[in-house]
Amino acid sequence: MAGVPSMLISTLDDLIADELKRFKFCLLNELPEGFNSIGRGKLEGKGVLETVDLMVRAYGEEDAVKVTLYALRKTDQNNLAQKLDENYRRCVPGGGPNASPSAASAPVGQACSGGSALRPSAAAAHVSIQSDGGKVVAPVISGSNVDGSVNININLNNN
Repeated sequence: MAGVPSMLISTLDDLIADELKRFKFCLLNELPEGFNSIGRGKLEGKGVLETVDLMVRAYGEEDAVKVTLYALRKTDQNNLAQKLDENYRRCVPGGGPNASPSAASAPVGQACSGGSALRPSAAAAHVSIQSDGGKVVAPVISGSNVDGSVNININLNNN
């Protein structure tokens, strides 16, 4: 698992059992304005992996980070919140949930918490594919998870 879920798992793994209970209590009772609770029945008895999975499914990756930061701060886990916030800002193109759209991010390929590396932005990811007869020479993309749709345009002009 790479990216945001790994960051969240790594962060919550630093909580001891009672701290994780307080964190989940906050998820049920003290969410930021505009967020709905995941539900006591869904969170009951869940460990870190399942809790992160539920948060990402319920809120999406960026909002799961926002909710996690909020809950960590509400439960006096300020050092963990600061570490997560810094990792997220450094590792996510655009700088994270509280950054301005122009905020700088880590260089492409720099390892982030959880072992993921940054991928190029959409503008930098533009790739040109050349053909040689019937053979297509193209880059290989691996080690990435895509959440959502991917569009590939092929221009068959013989220029």
